[in-house]
Amino acid sequence: MKDFEAKTTLTDGQFNAMLLVVEAKGMTQAGYIRHLILQDIANSQDYVALIKDITGRAETSQLSPENGVVSVRGAVA
Repeated sequence: MKDFEAKTTLTDGQFNAMLLVVEAKGMTQAGYIRHLILQDIANSQDYVALIKDITGRAETSQLSPENGVVSVRGAVA
């Protein structure tokens, strides 16, 4: 396992609030940071899966006429 130093721009009040949250969850600071990292990874994977699903459906389904060509009235070319 590797150690790393993290610098933040938290104010003293924000840092103390974070410590209270960590304590309330019964975690260590390191455990809480690991939890946040894993939560972010899971959220990112969810976003990627949604994007793949949306683009996959767009490529395989036909668009209805109202979703086809867009015309703008009064547009100057």
